[in-house]
Amino acid sequence: MLRDTQLGRQGKPLMDYIENDAFMQNWSTDMRYSHGREIRSNWIEAWAEQARQAVASIGT
Repeated sequence: MLRDTQLGRQGKPLMDYIENDAFMQNWSTDMRYSHGREIRSNWIEAWAEQARQAVASIGT
């Protein structure tokens, strides 16, 4: 959904992350209700780092 929305010049740094297929790989909102055994710790570490980088790139 985010890929289909034009974010303008200010959104360029964020679009660089969104257009990368590795960004938030293996993420699903279904995990919210899971027991957690299927969620790998290396996924969590990668998501956390990607989120930090994305937020830092947009200056917030």
